[in-house]
Amino acid sequence: MPIKAYQCKRCKGIDYKMDKKQLKKYPWCLDCEEANTAKDFKEITLFTSEEIENKREALAKLEHEQWIKWSRSIISQVMDGNANDYYKMAKVITEKHNKWLKLWIPYNELSEDMKNEDRVWADKVIDKLISEVKE
Repeated sequence: MPIKAYQCKRCKGIDYKMDKKQLKKYPWCLDCEEANTAKDFKEITLFTSEEIENKREALAKLEHEQWIKWSRSIISQVMDGNANDYYKMAKVITEKHNKWLKLWIPYNELSEDMKNEDRVWADKVIDKLISEVKE
């Protein structure tokens, strides 16, 4: 779904938070303060569906890279003996290490199922960004 906004025809200012209902009720440009009718604005597309999908993949890749760094730091703390109770955690960490070792690969080499796990978090970031823009 594309993300839309309204642009003032007079000053080219963009209002990311305005929707059609608000435009009809309160047509006012905060940048130039001259536009005062709905005709003074045009709807523009900030991001197409394709652009959003590309950003989603970029965010999912970034999420995967972040997870690799995080999981490696956990393993190194335990393997270096920095954890408080090494013996209690050793079994769990060994199991995680064996599982994670297979996933410490570049994002584009992951299975679609594993990419979908990273995409869930990328979608959360996109949803958060969209809600911030609309507030």
